[in-house]
Amino acid sequence: MKSAVRRLNLRAGINMVADNLAITRQGLLDKTPVLLVDGKIVQHSRPIETSQLIELLSELLEG
Repeated sequence: MKSAVRRLNLRAGINMVADNLAITRQGLLDKTPVLLVDGKIVQHSRPIETSQLIELLSELLEG
């Protein structure tokens, strides 16, 4: 994730949440891993490659 953010020259906070209670409260326990951008789920249930993340973030920046 950090690599993708650096390549796009973005300023972004990246957090990993490992607290099962916090994950459960958000209704995401069966969807992990989850990628949230500005509080919105943009990817879930599978890991994402750096190249895919760069493409996804680029699309979000354009739109």
